Amino acid sequence: MPYVLEQTSYVSEDGNYGTGYLITFPYDALNEDQWGVLDTLPDYEKMSYAQAILDGQADLSEWED
Repeated sequence: MPYVLEQTSYVSEDGNYGTGYLITFPYDALNEDQWGVLDTLPDYEKMSYAQAILDGQADLSEWED
């Protein structure tokens, strides 16, 4: 799945802002269950989980169990 990982600064539509690494990808790259898991993960694990999905990693048990 194509995605972009870059170090950047951003301001989002809802006023959130920051700097650092950012992954951008199509919304439908994650299914409904994966979005639910992402929502429950600690902030420091969210990027690695999303990147694992986008890279096609088969074993996601580190985050989903």
